[in-house]
Amino acid sequence: MFHEELRAARGALGLSQRAMAGQLGLSPSALGMYEQGRRVPGPKTAARMNAWLLPRGFALPPVPPTPEGPSGRFFYRGSLRGG
Repeated sequence: MFHEELRAARGALGLSQRAMAGQLGLSPSALGMYEQGRRVPGPKTAARMNAWLLPRGFALPPVPPTPEGPSGRFFYRGSLRGG
């Protein structure tokens, strides 16, 4: 899965979350949420991650689809229920 591959790549590169997040232009908390599978990066962020990882010998799998609203922002499962 995406989050497992991301965490494995960071570990193999010997980087802290803070160091890798800085290289990717992300906050350490965002990277942590991606690694835990609590959030899914958007297509542009996922492409930026792969562009940084590919020259280092790693490729992430495609980002799993998520329910999105009109703004393209991720909705948490609870927000999809009516009422």
